[in-house]
Order: sequence, then structure tokens, then C-alpha cells
Amino acid sequence: MNANISNIEKELCKTKQELQCSVGESSLLKKAIWDMLNYSNMYFLILDKKMNIKLINYRLSKTLGFDSEKEVVGKHWLQFIQDKDKKYIENCHLKITNENDTDHFNEIVNEIISKNNNVVLVRWFNIAINSKYNVVMSFGLPRTINEELTDESIRSYYTDVLEKDKTMIKFLKETLTGDFNNNQLIENI
Repeated sequence: MNANISNIEKELCKTKQELQCSVGESSLLKKAIWDMLNYSNMYFLILDKKMNIKLINYRLSKTLGFDSEKEVVGKHWLQFIQDKDKKYIENCHLKITNENDTDHFNEIVNEIISKNNNVVLVRWFNIAINSKYNVVMSFGLPRTINEELTDESIRSYYTDVLEKDKTMIKFLKETLTGDFNNNQLIENI
């Protein structure tokens, strides 16, 4: 009987060590993905139902005129939108979160303004990532105001950047959804 208990204890100890290793690997993978998002040429943003910023990458926070992402988290997204566009952006967000209307609002173009009043034109790709909390994840492609934006140029860039790595996008969505469900939005990052 003691030999069986000893074997069970060894198996439990081994399983515990394997779980700890996989959790450590998951944290490293989250950090690697986050580092990639922070320093990519894309903007990354997560807004809650009320349009408060829950997560933002370094590149977008710098574009908005802040020194770090932490300074921007919790701010209302509409403070970075020009007055003429606020109702439209609010409507887009509402449609995506409440009705999952991605057919009409999964790709939008609008200008954002920094705290220094710099204006940047951005093409956003939006998706609802959590129906329980009505959270929207957006990837943005910055453009200069004078640069010609065509559907073909945007789709080409979109294909090159996002389509090539569906695995990363899927993992990120699943990770964030899991963290929202567990009420721990990316605490490890």
C-alpha cells in the first residue's frame, strides 16, 4: 500500500512540475507576443463597453503623446477622436460590441489626435473578443494624411501583416478572452 502511495505522490509531483513549466512557457509566450505588438508598425487597442482603454501597445501610446502605455490605460478613447468623428466612432463601437456587426464596422478609417494635437489617419481592423464584457480589439495601420489610401493598398498590407500569422492573432484572442473571463486582463504582461 505504501508503495502505491509513493508512486502516486511521485506522479503528482511530476505533474505539478510539468504544469509549472507549461505556465512559465505560456507567460514567456505572452511576453514575446506583447513585445512584438509593442514595437510593430501597427497600433493595438482594446476598449471596454464604455470605450475606456483597457490595453494599448507602446507604439500607439507614443503616437498619442504619452511616455508609456500605463499612462493611457483607463482613459476614454473618444478624447483622442476629433469632435466631427465622435458620434460615428461611438456608433461603430456600439454596433460591434452589442450586435457583433463586423460586416459594416470591422474596417474603418478615422483620424486620431494626440494630446499635442497631432493628427494621424488610421485604418482600423476591429473585432469583438468577448461577448460577456462587450470588449473590442482593434489593430490599426497608421497612414499620413496626404498618403493615398486605396482599398487595394490596405488589403495588401493587411494580408502581409495579419494574414501571415493567424496563429498569433488566434492565440492572442484566446488568451485575452481567457484573461477577461478570469477577471485578470493581462496581469502577467
